[in-house]
Amino acid sequence: MRIALRTLFVTLSIGAFTGLAHADSLTLTANPTQIPADGKSTSAITITANISVISVGTATWKNNIFLSVSGPGTVSPSFVRITIPTGSSSGSASATLTSTRRAGTVTVTGNGGGLTGSVQVTTNPKGHQ
Repeated sequence: MRIALRTLFVTLSIGAFTGLAHADSLTLTANPTQIPADGKSTSAITITANISVISVGTATWKNNIFLSVSGPGTVSPSFVRITIPTGSSSGSASATLTSTRRAGTVTVTGNGGGLTGSVQVTTNPKGHQ
């Protein structure tokens, strides 16, 4: 039997304490959500991982989030490293979506650490902002 897990558990031992970090969600946001389809306009993509700390002790969550694009656009970089330090409930990283000269809907998807999230940006023809 195969079971798919949607979360990543990381166990760290520091002295006499052990902590277990569990990433709960991955959220992608875009600013702005509409850009011209001119091959040079950009939207800032923010990738945020949220965490809950289980058990007693100290835990840090780290993971690479791989980014992919569906539609008329490109994203850079193609992966980001998110670290949620001990005592924090979230961590984030940034990427940039660049339009092509074709109008349409661009979906940027982040995938890593057993988590997936996405955001959509619309690229509009010139004069239709």
